[in-house]
Amino acid sequence: GEVSIDDLAVAADGFTGAEVQAVCTRAALEAIRAAVEGRRAGEGTAGVQVGITREHLERALEDVRTGGRAGV
Repeated sequence: GEVSIDDLAVAADGFTGAEVQAVCTRAALEAIRAAVEGRRAGEGTAGVQVGITREHLERALEDVRTGGRAGV
């Protein structure tokens, strides 16, 4: 879904700069993985387009918030 900078700021309240950077990096990597997996599954043949969604950011926020233990 759409990403709201205001919502992201609220969700990352109290994070250090390094933690915000980690959230952005993790969300970007997840978006890239999803695009590559979609390409492997035959979705779209004109090239891979990558977009960071709200879901990518929410998972990354949770992962950083829990110290990388999200989903464990």
